[in-house]
Amino acid sequence: DEVADEVDRIASSMGLEFGPVPLTRRAEVIDTVVRTLHGRLRNRLRELDPGMTFEFLVSEQERMQRDRTRLLVVPPNPFVDEDDYIRTSVKMFHQINQSASASRFLVEAAVH
Repeated sequence: DEVADEVDRIASSMGLEFGPVPLTRRAEVIDTVVRTLHGRLRNRLRELDPGMTFEFLVSEQERMQRDRTRLLVVPPNPFVDEDDYIRTSVKMFHQINQSASASRFLVEAAVH
């Protein structure tokens, strides 16, 4: 909800009213929203201690890589349902990849 409210405020500042964005302005609105939110994220990251933030984000990247590797290397537990194990592993792998992508984005934003 907070993100939707923020996007609405940005669109309102561009002179748009609540509702569908006109096709001719969609690229402009998306560009403005992304630039604004990215700028705010970078400003927030600058408020943090750079050494600690970078060290934390890199250690999270390493942990996620370790978790991904463990999912690929560790054999299934013979005492659990194999289909359930596979479903759970795929779900966990997907979640780790999403988190890793977000964390990597933060690392790059913190560095630049």
